[in-house]
Amino acid sequence: MDSSERKKRLVPVLLFLIGFSLVQIYHYNRTYSIYALFAVLITFTIKSLKQYKAMLKERNSLLLKPIKDLTKVEIGTLLFYLFKKQGYKIIAQEYLEKEESQYLLIQKRKKRVAVMIFQSNIEKKHLEHLKNLKAQLRSNSSFLVSIQGFTPMIKKYAVANKMTLMNTTILEAMKLHLFEKQMMNKKITNKTSPIEENNFF
Repeated sequence: MDSSERKKRLVPVLLFLIGFSLVQIYHYNRTYSIYALFAVLITFTIKSLKQYKAMLKERNSLLLKPIKDLTKVEIGTLLFYLFKKQGYKIIAQEYLEKEESQYLLIQKRKKRVAVMIFQSNIEKKHLEHLKNLKAQLRSNSSFLVSIQGFTPMIKKYAVANKMTLMNTTILEAMKLHLFEKQMMNKKITNKTSPIEENNFF
């Protein structure tokens, strides 16, 4: 279990403790309880803004960096942002050391998609693994992402098994689309409120 999953599991416990503490303070003194509630809300707001700012900084860095220079982890993070903008949410992810790949399970409404990410050359065994993974995760479709590209044999096998192939060209196009969309939103926002010139988004 990674640190993010541990934090998610601790959130309900933390909320319970905060709620319990506020109730106890309220019974002791109503004025103190109001001050305590404001303190909690302000702390939560500041933390949320910091997390949002860090997320924007990370996304900007990934969008401006060439795909071939990204690490496995960075590619997975980039895909998270790209799929999220298309309405998908990631419900599972894991790095498969044996296969030297990373997989994501994304979902949009009732549609589930199994995504496998490779930086090495793709072989037929990798497609077989994705096929099995799709069945195991009960996905409606599957995407295969490769930085090295695909051979004619791999393309033929993917078409036969209804797999969607995504190479560097497609990823760069998705990045550009997201970048242009964010820049357009920035122009619209600039008409109503000032934004720092060096802030990409």
